[in-house]
Order: sequence, then C-alpha cells, then structure tokens
Amino acid sequence: MKPKRVVILTDVPAHMMGLGSIARIRSLIEYVGSIAEAHGIIISHPPAEDIAPIGSATLHFCAPAPDGQIDWGALRALVASLKPDVGIIEYAHLGTARSVFPKGVPVVLDTLDLIYLRAERFRAAGLQPVIEMTEDNEFSILESFDRVLLISKEEFDISVSRLGRKKCIFSPHVAPTDPVTPSSESIGGMLCSGATANQDALDWLHNEVLTESETDAVPIRICGTISRLPDVEKRYPRFEILPPVPLQTDFYSTVAFTMNPTRFGGGMKIKSVEAFGYGIPLVTTPEGIDGCPSANYEFCRVAKTPEEFRDAVREVAASAEYRAHLREGALRYAREHLSTDAAFGALARFIQKS
Repeated sequence: MKPKRVVILTDVPAHMMGLGSIARIRSLIEYVGSIAEAHGIIISHPPAEDIAPIGSATLHFCAPAPDGQIDWGALRALVASLKPDVGIIEYAHLGTARSVFPKGVPVVLDTLDLIYLRAERFRAAGLQPVIEMTEDNEFSILESFDRVLLISKEEFDISVSRLGRKKCIFSPHVAPTDPVTPSSESIGGMLCSGATANQDALDWLHNEVLTESETDAVPIRICGTISRLPDVEKRYPRFEILPPVPLQTDFYSTVAFTMNPTRFGGGMKIKSVEAFGYGIPLVTTPEGIDGCPSANYEFCRVAKTPEEFRDAVREVAASAEYRAHLREGALRYAREHLSTDAAFGALARFIQKS
C-alpha cells in the first residue's frame, strides 16, 4: 500500500538543533517520517549552510513576504504541490494556517502549550506573556482541526471537557532513549535557555535556595544560551556558566544530578523529560514535573519551598546510592510513559486511517 504523505507546517526554526519547542517538532517529524512520507515546511528563508536532516523527512522552506509576514500565496501553492493526505500544524499561534491545506485534507494541530493557560501563569507571576489569547478564542481555533495533540495531562483533560474525547490526543514529549552515565562527582547542573521562566528559576535557585555554603560544597553548572545574556556571570557569581553544547549528552555526562527549579510556565517541561530519558537524577519543583502522565514522583525529588529544595539538593548530592535509585526509576518511567509510541502512537493510527 502506498504510504501516506504528511505535511508538517511550522514557523519555528526546526532545521536548527535546540531544546523545547524545536526538540518537540524534530521528534514529531522524525517519527512521522518513520511511518509515512513526511514533508516539513518551515516558514523561513532557506539557510545558507548545510542543515542536519530530520530522519527521512524532506524539508522545504517558504520565505516570508517582503514585509516579514507569511506569504500566504506561496505557502498555499507549496502545500498544494506536495499533495498531502494529512496535514500537521505546529503550534496554536499558527492555527490560521489551516486554510492553506486543500479542502478535504484532515489537519492535526500540535499545541505544545495552551496559550491562554500559559499567559495566565505569566501574569500571575507579574510578567507580560509573549503571546496573548483568550480561552474562548483558543478553543475556537482548536475546534477547527480534525485532531488536537496535547502534551500535558492537565491540558488534555481541559481540552476534552471543551472539545470532546474524540478530537483530543494525549501526546507527551518524547524522552531520549540513549541513557548517559552521570558524573561520579557531586556536581549539580541545569541546561538553560535565556527564556523569562528560566531566568526566574535561576534567580530563585541562586538567591533564595542555594546559599554560599551550599555551592561551596556542591558545585553548580549552568549550560545553554542563558550564557549569552549580558552580565550573566555577575548575576549568578556562585554558578559556573557554560556556553551551549552541540548535544545535551555532552553536558549531562559532566554532572551527577540536574535541577528544574521552574516556578511557572505551561505544558510539559522538556528539561524534566530529558533528565528521565538520560537517567540523570532530578530535583524539581512541582511546576517542573507538571503535566507528566501517571507521575508518582518516586523517580525524582519534588520540592516546593526554598528550604525543601535545598534539603533535596543536599540529599541527592550526598548519596551515590540514592542517585542510582533515582536513575533507575527515571529510566523506567521514561520507558513506560514517554516513549515514541506513547507520544505519537494515536497520531500514527489517525494518519493511517485518513
């Protein structure tokens, strides 16, 4: 039987290696390419340099119009030329692009986060959301799609109550499948972009959680694009700040445990998912594990207050035996709940039936 042709559309630079939203799109494109003929369309100028392939998928680029906005005519023509059997759009802010798919083609929306819920949490933290959308407006967009992927259990349950069970697919982040051997030295670490929520998390960790005596005993390494912020080393003088690395494994192999001190945001936190898949012991806030399916928290340390988080870091850093216990639980949890089949199996069945 001829394989289905699936077109995945995004304005996120998924042709670049990265964390969070980029990692999500790359894992989805790679998976779809393993079960169908996958074509990724990236709304961007074509890169001048060679790019890393995403599985067996073919990548196409649709340059913006001269004013920087989407060139709807060119995008519609490119989609039509690919003759898709199924379309997938990444993410809800691009929901109006559903109209570029030919009539009769079923289209799936991968949400990443519910925008209105993320905005509410930013405002509750006294910050201005990057994207604003009301709950009713967002669900009117979601309603227009044939299926909707939700990465967090909370957002899945909310969406089922608004859209019905048939339209909603629970699709968590995919955990890595190549475990890393953590460092035997008691070094804590965190992969971190310069996003607002990450800056807030590091401010809290540095200023309220880990005192000078703690960081003297347990060195802390912070790695990622947050290193590009001005005066970052003055802002976090007791942390070792490292530039981004080509692969997450290059960093995780240098630490004994990792932390996710996130205090707000949306969706399912990719830092925690990666820690589980790589088998790196994790200390996290409740927000850092929010949205994880069937979580009983036996595979990581969850701490809410500065005092609780500080105690958790001490205990994890002090015991190699305890870290080995957390590592075993994390790997087991990733295999059972964060596999590619758990994330995309229902999507695959929808594609094959379309």
